[in-house]
Parts: sequence; structure tokens; C-alpha cells
Amino acid sequence: MSGSEVEYICQWLVVATGEKAECVVPEIEGLKEFYGEVLHACEYKSGEKFTGKQVLVVGCGNSGMEVSLDLCNHNAKPSMVVRSSVSQHYIITLFLVNSL
Repeated sequence: MSGSEVEYICQWLVVATGEKAECVVPEIEGLKEFYGEVLHACEYKSGEKFTGKQVLVVGCGNSGMEVSLDLCNHNAKPSMVVRSSVSQHYIITLFLVNSL
């Protein structure tokens, strides 16, 4: 890995990168070697089965934020990766909801 790449180790991966309900799964290097479950946001139903588990959410659009919030509400431990900086409003909202 180069200095700008980060490695995430998790059992579950939720991909939330589509737009307008399109189920778009991007090419992610190494994804074929990942043996955990990979869900697109359009396949996500509930965070119930992720209780107590670490989940990586890829993307911070509406779907990614809603999935992350639902995961928090089901006592999962979501992390989020995005391609550029996230609005402080989203971070504060997620923090406030997560800390209730």
C-alpha cells in the first residue's frame, strides 16, 4: 500500500455508492478476496443482524448516512470511508444521534 491508502479490517461491508436507487457496485481492489458479507445499500434491510459487529460503510450520501444511523440504532459499530471530506453537519448529526 502507498502512504495515502488505508487498510480496514472488518467482517461486514456495506456499499452505499449508488445514486437514484441504482445498485452500482464500484470496482474495489481486493474485494474478491474479502470473505465477509458485502451488501449494497439497496439490499440493506436492518442493522439488527449487525448488533455488536464492526461494519464498514463505503459512501456518505443519503443511503450511507441512513445505513450508518440504523447501524448505530442497532448497537453496531459502523465506520465510514468517503473519497473526500464530509460536511461538518453530517458528522455532528451522526455524533449527536450516536451519543443519545
